[in-house]
Amino acid sequence: MASESPSHAPPRVPPIHGVCHRHHAHEIARLLEAYRGGVNFYVGSLWQNLGALDKKTLARLPPERTRLQSMQKDQALRQALAMVSSTRRSAQARGTQPRRPRFTGMAVLCHGVSIAPGRGSFDLVVRLSTLRPRERITIPTRKTRVLNKWLARPGARLVQGCALSENRIIVWVEFPQPPARESGDVIGVDVGISK
Repeated sequence: MASESPSHAPPRVPPIHGVCHRHHAHEIARLLEAYRGGVNFYVGSLWQNLGALDKKTLARLPPERTRLQSMQKDQALRQALAMVSSTRRSAQARGTQPRRPRFTGMAVLCHGVSIAPGRGSFDLVVRLSTLRPRERITIPTRKTRVLNKWLARPGARLVQGCALSENRIIVWVEFPQPPARESGDVIGVDVGISK
């Protein structure tokens, strides 16, 4: 994902408020419960035995112990790997003993999500895969002013993925790589290293 900053971090966009039927809310709650359980399983497994984003580590959570589809298991493992790695690095930087994290946050979904223009007052539609194969939830939503501002920039487009909680959907905007400057003002940076 690219943005206008050198780090290429996508800008955060405020939550999109959508219309969610009772059945959809129940399916989202089931998905989040299974996803959080999957992330916490992998965090516990990775805390004891390091792993990687591969079939061997994915197989630690057998299909009979989860309701997640394979693409959702893959995403849960990605999030667990990031959590374990950042927790250990943070503890090392602070000089403290790391403590195993517990995941209760938003599910970061990149597979099984499609975002498309809507019609009428609901100008954006988010479709999510559920725990059941070939079944999707369709959530009509309204874009926010901030999202419209980011999408108005040249070359901006929505990333096909989202962060999901019980009452929020966060989407990301991607920008093309800006051209390298070859002339103009020069900025010097003093990092302030002292003895």
